[in-house]
Amino acid sequence: MASMFWKYFQENMNEIGLDVPEHYYTQFTTAMGLYGGITGVIWQVGGGASVRLIFSRAALQGETSAVVGAMGLCYYSGAIVGSLAVASGRTLSGGHTIAEGIDAIKWMAGLDPDVKTVLRTHPEIMNRNHPGRKTFAKRTGL
Repeated sequence: MASMFWKYFQENMNEIGLDVPEHYYTQFTTAMGLYGGITGVIWQVGGGASVRLIFSRAALQGETSAVVGAMGLCYYSGAIVGSLAVASGRTLSGGHTIAEGIDAIKWMAGLDPDVKTVLRTHPEIMNRNHPGRKTFAKRTGL
């Protein structure tokens, strides 16, 4: 299961065009340096400052590269958090994507209520890789 999680995480990071983090300590120390640069500028201009004001203040102090780096790091961190969420969802759903889940909901909307009850109580029917799927089919005579 952990290997599938990592696979889904890598797939999502690659899909959005970003490198998958390999060495966490190096990235952590780089991140802390960049966050320190932007935090110092934001501390001076105030938390409600616009990006434009932050950049202009950073340019005056010669810290533009630190602010640009920190903003890029914020983007990358957000992508990592999003990819972790996608990987978690796919791992917990047996590899299905959100789009497949929405399609399943639309498909189930037109089903008989008794069929919906069976599908809700036996979700292994929908997962082709679930070992209980064949057992359920034998039990019901399908």
